[in-house]
Amino acid sequence: MTTEPATTGLAATEPATTGSARTDPVRGGEDGTPLTLAGWHPGRDAGDAAMIAVLKTTGPGPWSLFPAAERAVREFHGLRPAPAAHGGREVAATGCVVDPQEARYSGPPLHRLAETLGTRLFPLGRTDADAPMAVDEEGRLFSLGAGGAWLHGETVRDGLLALTEGLRPYASGDGNGGGRCGRQRPTRPPASGRRSSPSTSCTPTACSTPAPSACGPPRSAGSA
Repeated sequence: MTTEPATTGLAATEPATTGSARTDPVRGGEDGTPLTLAGWHPGRDAGDAAMIAVLKTTGPGPWSLFPAAERAVREFHGLRPAPAAHGGREVAATGCVVDPQEARYSGPPLHRLAETLGTRLFPLGRTDADAPMAVDEEGRLFSLGAGGAWLHGETVRDGLLALTEGLRPYASGDGNGGGRCGRQRPTRPPASGRRSSPSTSCTPTACSTPAPSACGPPRSAGSA
């Protein structure tokens, strides 16, 4: 197993604002959220159980543990958050299990996605819809499901809450033509400080077999 020491000071990702319909992100730690009901709390550390799961995952597969993945596994390993009682805010809510062993055999598609994103991925678990989940080096949560690859949150906590609360994910190219419906992820401002326009490659009509938990109806023209 190849490991890297957990460090602090990793570059923070810019929160989704301009160009995103998600203007009020769900925050972890609130009473009654699916994560807290599943047993999560600030500062949670699954300890030895988390690291044993990492060893069992990296042993049979070509996975390398990096700091963001170690933090995510230690904080969320063993949780089984259920879908929110309201059924979903924008799309159907889904539960999941956080255990890297659940996605350790999804290497080929996750590695293709990693190459497309230009980062490394580490398996994190599986949704109730049987979609493998993974975390990248920036701590973002992805899944591979109907229509391709999906970005659920800029942090694992927000991503798990988005899944269980039924917030529509962002489309992410999976290197195989998938992932072309759902939210558009806003581009970051260029070095000059001027904000570039969001990508227009995300078109709901290109998703031929959308899943209720992944693709919502097309938004009307002119909507934010």
